[in-house]
Formats: sequence, structure tokens, C-alpha cells
Amino acid sequence: MKRLMSQVREFADCNAFPLDKDVRASTPLIDPLVSLILLRSAEQLEATMRELDEVVDCDLRISRAHLIVEELAELIRGMAAKDVIETSDGIADLAYVVAGTAAAFGLPLEALCDEVHASNMSKEMDGAHKPEKGVHYFKPDIRGVLERNMVLRSQR
Repeated sequence: MKRLMSQVREFADCNAFPLDKDVRASTPLIDPLVSLILLRSAEQLEATMRELDEVVDCDLRISRAHLIVEELAELIRGMAAKDVIETSDGIADLAYVVAGTAAAFGLPLEALCDEVHASNMSKEMDGAHKPEKGVHYFKPDIRGVLERNMVLRSQR
């Protein structure tokens, strides 16, 4: 996880993304709208979670999706409330569940993240400090990572 956080910071630094900006600060006119949008998103995720509840034990994909949706909804509710404790808990829980999902499927999460990071770093900046897929961009080679790190189930 430390390597992933270092890669995220490297990408943000190269692309002028403000990772250290105080997310709790927003304008009085925008804040209620942002909170409403986030709360509605959490409600939609919770509705999805209720649908998954009905079949959660039938398949590993469903049970892992249920966990991810549950933690994502909690994270978004924390963000809507500008509650740093709940937001932090949601982020940590979500990261843990995503890593657990990779493990459950036998996927090489660190190698996959390294490949995505390399691809992101190949992007170029446009005038608005937004990364673009320029001439040096390359798409992440997910298949190659999987082939180098595991036997693809479809190839067994």
C-alpha cells in the first residue's frame, strides 16, 4: 500500500492535482448541493446492496461486489457529512475489501497497480492541468501483467 500511495502522489505531483487541499472547505452555495449529490449516490449504492443481499451467498463475485458497494456507500456518506473519521474509515475499509477481492480472485494487485501507474505516468499535461493521452501514452497491459504473474483461468 505504501508503494501505491507513493505512486498516487507522484502522479498527482506531475499533474498538479491538489492532494493536500482541505476537502472540508467549500463555498456556502456549493456545499449543500455537493452533500445532496453524495447522499443520493450513497442511497443508490445502498439500494444496489439490498438487491445483492438477496443472492449474496450464491457466487463469490456477488459477495465481493456486496462488500465493495457497502464500503463505498459508507465512504460516500462520510464525505457527504464532511466527517473525517467516517471518511477515513470508509477509505480504509474500501481499500481492504478491494485488496481482499484481488486475493479472492488470485489477482496480482500490486503488479496491476504498477502497470496502471506506468500508464498514467505516460500521459501528458494539457493547458488546463489535466492529463491527456498524448503521443507517449500507452494503455496498461493488463493481460501481460496477468500472464507474467499468474495462469489465466481461461488458459487452464
